[in-house]
Amino acid sequence: MSRFPSTGLRRSLDALYDFLAGAPSLLNEDEARTSGASEITLDITQYQSTITTGATEGSEDVSVGDGTGAIVGQRKLITLGTRSHASDVVNLDHANMVDTDGSTALTNMDLDAADEFWLGQWNGTAWVTIYTTGTLAT
Repeated sequence: MSRFPSTGLRRSLDALYDFLAGAPSLLNEDEARTSGASEITLDITQYQSTITTGATEGSEDVSVGDGTGAIVGQRKLITLGTRSHASDVVNLDHANMVDTDGSTALTNMDLDAADEFWLGQWNGTAWVTIYTTGTLAT
């Protein structure tokens, strides 16, 4: 049953409604805590993920995933909130991330200070870096 009157535009309006209803809200935020022992994967249905490092000191691994379920043009903001130890570094899984040029693959992406962030946009094949205050290596 369509939500719109029976017109030639009905299918287009239904598709647009379904797209907008499923798009992540800019108000959505989740909090993730690293465990030290294994990589955690962030929820891409949330616009912003704030990471807090766990009890294990040192390097922590975080993944934004391979884009499954992402919508082309969808943005993701990842922020490093509280670091439990001064030496904590969050390594973002860069397998599906590219530099701001949209094509150069990243070899490393670190957030190593409170309030550092990475903002990216899904282009259909990779998360393109829009802006970051973290350390990028290509």
